[in-house]
Amino acid sequence: MLRVNNIMFDVTDKCNFRCSHCYKEQNVCGTDLSFERIEKFLDNIEKSKECSSIVISGGEPLLYPDLVKLLHRLNGKYTVRVNTNGIFLDEYIEMFQAIANLRVQISLDGYDDETFYQIRNNHGFDKIVQNALMAKQNGLNIYFRATLTSKTIENYEEFIKLSLRTGIPLVIRPLVNTDEIRQKKLKIEYTELVDWYRDVEEKGYLAYTSGTSPLSENSCPLLKEKGVISLLTIDNFGNIYPCSLLRGDKFLLGNLKDEDLDLFEIRVEEAISNLQKIVFSESCQKCGFRKQLGDGTCAVSCYFGNKKCIKKKIYGGKIL
Repeated sequence: MLRVNNIMFDVTDKCNFRCSHCYKEQNVCGTDLSFERIEKFLDNIEKSKECSSIVISGGEPLLYPDLVKLLHRLNGKYTVRVNTNGIFLDEYIEMFQAIANLRVQISLDGYDDETFYQIRNNHGFDKIVQNALMAKQNGLNIYFRATLTSKTIENYEEFIKLSLRTGIPLVIRPLVNTDEIRQKKLKIEYTELVDWYRDVEEKGYLAYTSGTSPLSENSCPLLKEKGVISLLTIDNFGNIYPCSLLRGDKFLLGNLKDEDLDLFEIRVEEAISNLQKIVFSESCQKCGFRKQLGDGTCAVSCYFGNKKCIKKKIYGGKIL
């Protein structure tokens, strides 16, 4: 039977920021995911599947009109993580305190106002840090999540200093290069990324990168373990995918309006087959980039190597 470890709901694509590195469409008005459809899907999942963790993301999830209702639906049944840019966090602290097993990830992709603005096109750095400190003082389980870019890689230790100064845990992850035009000035060359990880390891900073490196084998359950989805992802239109970055038509598992979970499982098998066709295709084998990291490694690791072909293969294009 299919096992789902985590489910991520992109509850809205509304966002008050216009981040240069964002791989999602950037909308002001946007579309919200129906709470009723989320609830019905969870009712069905809970009858037949084991899932212990829910991630609420966006867009900016604190702009989702049914966020409070959704959190109360999840309360006590799951561990819950909310991914937020933190600008509105002060308005939700009291409400968040009432939710069991809640963790808040605050995206902070600059270590000061200048670097923050270069990436997020917003001067909200000081307010976000203040909100994070307020949340910490009120007992919320929070941490900073910093996306490393070409603007911050040389001085990445400034993120660590900020973490130590505030007492707020930190996770640094490199930019996933999806080859968007707006990312060009932010992407990190692969050789530079390798040097950065060597420096991180030598200085004993691996704890700030979740203890792992995408430059070593990071096994994909879809490739390694039969019947396991690590992060089932549902976008704000209700489309269901087996991973947050496998959002092409070849990986569409269905939509929240669908009733038939048996069909959903059949489509998972099709998605796994399509993923295997990609990673074991002639062109991928000739390239050999993933092979350096281990054949079980996430296909999306190719983004770190600036392999433009992977986006075409996932989001559309002939599989050679």
